[in-house]
Amino acid sequence: MGIRFNYSNTSFVFLNCHLTSGQKEVNGRISDLKEVYTRSFDGSLKYQDYIMEDHDYKFLFGDLNFRIDMSYEETIE
Repeated sequence: MGIRFNYSNTSFVFLNCHLTSGQKEVNGRISDLKEVYTRSFDGSLKYQDYIMEDHDYKFLFGDLNFRIDMSYEETIE
């Protein structure tokens, strides 16, 4: 899901997504990110005149599901 707008002479896009979960699914999450990026505002719909690259600022939010692969102690240190 995404929204885009212009404020003054600056364009913004905000995307919200939920990526593949699981400790060992890093490649799946990266693939999801690529798909979200290329399919959001890709101009394929009649009313879309924008692509992601057209925007000055891009924000990605959501459940990205990336994990820290370290013990609790290592992470705190």
